[in-house]
Amino acid sequence: MAKAPAETAYHTDYQGVRFLSLSAGTGDARRLMTPDDLPACTENCPDPGKLWLDVQGRQLDAAVEDNPGKWAVAVFHQPVFSGAEGRDEKAVRDAWLPVFQSSGIDRC
Repeated sequence: MAKAPAETAYHTDYQGVRFLSLSAGTGDARRLMTPDDLPACTENCPDPGKLWLDVQGRQLDAAVEDNPGKWAVAVFHQPVFSGAEGRDEKAVRDAWLPVFQSSGIDRC
């Protein structure tokens, strides 16, 4: 399971900037976060999408914390804030906005 986020979320450093690429899409969360040999969950099951965003939130926090450069840029498909109808990505905002705010990553 530790390999799952590395397949779609990662960072790279270039000229003093840490670029963080995240996967805000939760459609593949169940496939990526559930080992094949895990029995099916029948009650009190965790939400794979929330787990997916939370795991990446912790990964994001660690990547920002050990950033050797001065700057960090996070990129992902779904917006944290959107004025478009039907595009309120509350799960993304809940999982990642606190990391952005505590580490000083601005939104644009």
